Amino acid sequence: MRNKLLILLIVTFILGLHIGCSKKISTVDNPSDFNVMVNSTTYKVNDTVTFNLSGNPDEIVFYTGEPGRQYQNRNRYMAVGVNKLSFSSYMQQGTSKLPDSSLKLFITTNLGGRYDSTGIANATWNDITNLAKWPDSIGTTYTNSGLIDITNYNSFDSVNIAFNYKGNLDSKNTQRKWSIQNFNLVNILPDSSAWGLFTNPFLGTATGVESSTSFPTTTNPSTFAATGWVEVDMLNNKNAWNVGTWNISTTDSVRNSSGVTITNKYPIVFDPGNKPNIPNNNDWLITSVVNLKHVYPDVGAVVKNTITPSLSNYQYVFVKPGVYTVTFVASNINVNTSKSVVRQVTITVK
Repeated sequence: MRNKLLILLIVTFILGLHIGCSKKISTVDNPSDFNVMVNSTTYKVNDTVTFNLSGNPDEIVFYTGEPGRQYQNRNRYMAVGVNKLSFSSYMQQGTSKLPDSSLKLFITTNLGGRYDSTGIANATWNDITNLAKWPDSIGTTYTNSGLIDITNYNSFDSVNIAFNYKGNLDSKNTQRKWSIQNFNLVNILPDSSAWGLFTNPFLGTATGVESSTSFPTTTNPSTFAATGWVEVDMLNNKNAWNVGTWNISTTDSVRNSSGVTITNKYPIVFDPGNKPNIPNNNDWLITSVVNLKHVYPDVGAVVKNTITPSLSNYQYVFVKPGVYTVTFVASNINVNTSKSVVRQVTITVK
């Protein structure tokens, strides 16, 4: 009886410890003592702004208030902006009259995910070929298309962009060979932030006089894989664009359904061969579906985490004039929960 009582007391003690520890682990203090102070709210470009911090929260996240770094946009995924498309093209061989008509640029709002001959036939394709600059002669360098404005399509839920190659049988001359690279599509918002739709999220800020190569930046171009190219052969399957066919990925095969070796990087090439008497060709090169209003949430920088010491101040340099709502989010964190406070300061940079 005495042993049973002893065991009961030990179990009760252990349970008490467990419950007490659980309560302690699941509870954190609100970092209400965290505050932000500045010596001035007005600065010049390239001045060092010192934010004086009080309290010692576990984590501090800093939003500068600049485009792409705004606290109020941390959960934003859609925003209407100006949509600009660009690419580079390279034309080889053939003697058809210029401007060349073998390659055209289209956009559709109703492909409906059907990357096959039926889907292409049923979709409404809008010809935007004339909005782009193309090579005016056979050469050895790529021609930049310039920035093609397709903003009037952003009221639709999704679009696909496509190149359509058509080559005609000629007993004396070769058909055109085309190469495409540097394909980019961006969404430039009214706050001047530029967002890549087939690339890494934030590209920078627009100047209002952006050039054909400004967006996206050379360090954040659209990626081949992110664009999701699909080749659809409509006529003469001996020739096709050198990308994967619908439902046949590069991980499943090194060739598409036309037997053409698949590439996994730019340039994309349509090569009909360098001899005459090539049968008629009709081949589509289509992007994956994209919403032109898509953006990525703005992000802040973690300037303190749970393993860094107390932070008494943080410094930042604004390189452009403007009025910035600077935000610090301070949090106390454990494995089960967190509590946060938000502190904001308005800074004017002249």
